[in-house]
Amino acid sequence: MLDKELCAIFGIDAFTQYIMKELDYVEDQLHEQNVSPVRYIELKARYEALKEVRNVYCDLKKKNSEKTSVN
Repeated sequence: MLDKELCAIFGIDAFTQYIMKELDYVEDQLHEQNVSPVRYIELKARYEALKEVRNVYCDLKKKNSEKTSVN
């Protein structure tokens, strides 16, 4: 879990913290030894979807911050 003070210093918002927490949780489940093949596929799909959400959200935040700094 991300430290609240570090998140504040680096400007990591609550949504990004939530996504990262979920990614950590799903990744831990992916590495369990007794995970069934079907469950692994479900977890892997969720993991990849969460990474995509994180990347798109961060790109949008970056574009918005660039727009605000230009104006």
